[in-house]
Amino acid sequence: MFVDYSTDSVASKDRFESWKDAVCTHLITAHAKPTEPQKFQGSFKYCTFGGLDLSTQTSASHNWDRSADCLRQYPEDDYWLGFMQKGNALLEQNGRSTCIEDGQFVLYDAARTFKYKINADALHIIRLPRAVMTRLTPHIDELIGGVLDAQRPGISTLKSMVLEVTSGVFKGPSPQLPDTFAQTLFDLLVMSINLQHPADCPPRQDELYSRVASYIKRNLHDAALNLTTIANAHNISTRTVTRLFVTHDKTPMNFVWQERLISCRKVLQETRGVNITQVALDHGFTDMSHFSQAFRKAFGYSPSSVIHLHS
Repeated sequence: MFVDYSTDSVASKDRFESWKDAVCTHLITAHAKPTEPQKFQGSFKYCTFGGLDLSTQTSASHNWDRSADCLRQYPEDDYWLGFMQKGNALLEQNGRSTCIEDGQFVLYDAARTFKYKINADALHIIRLPRAVMTRLTPHIDELIGGVLDAQRPGISTLKSMVLEVTSGVFKGPSPQLPDTFAQTLFDLLVMSINLQHPADCPPRQDELYSRVASYIKRNLHDAALNLTTIANAHNISTRTVTRLFVTHDKTPMNFVWQERLISCRKVLQETRGVNITQVALDHGFTDMSHFSQAFRKAFGYSPSSVIHLHS
């Protein structure tokens, strides 16, 4: 399912109710009022992607109230994760009153009453099924109504991946990313929530991380190198591999591509008369256009400029 709704073509007197209906249909049902009804503007995008329910909304200032009567009339029990890319909000739930600013994650619970004032240029929301989350994140209830600690492992990586996924899936009705991204995002999300709780932080696994990282560096030439092959080579699960890298604020495949680019640059700098295409192929790249774009994005200059500079 893909929804792309905007109030642009709606009469000003009907905009908020129309926008609210779109949001409530796909997210949580609650009472709502705009701060300035005649000036309200908003948009709402929603899709299901690899088993995840994702949405992105923009909205002028308004207030949500999921009251006790809402809980009775419209029972829902999922958790929700909001990422305020740009904007501000105030959430009151679970005995907390929490201000949400740019770049912050907040957890809230549809099974409890809440009040939520939002003014957002970009707010991304992910549904977290309660049955799954209570099994995988045993301390999640302690975090409800509060923002996630940005200093804990995994949060900066989670931000980047949420933005990458939402920008990819909301380009059009056909997602621009493979479904495997959804599972990776969900695994990262679960681990980031667990790592908010000090007692759930695993002991340092520097030795295993070093072994996995060394294996990756030795196999950069293998175009088939992926999360599964890395895990199988060390007799561990893909989730364990992801957890190792999350504690270093990376994802395994980001590390693979980063190391490939660094190694390519080193060869181009140190070897005369080298062929750029062959260097890329020798480091696991199969698409030269992707290689050139990734190289320029990582270093700020093209592969050919490295050769000219060192020729």
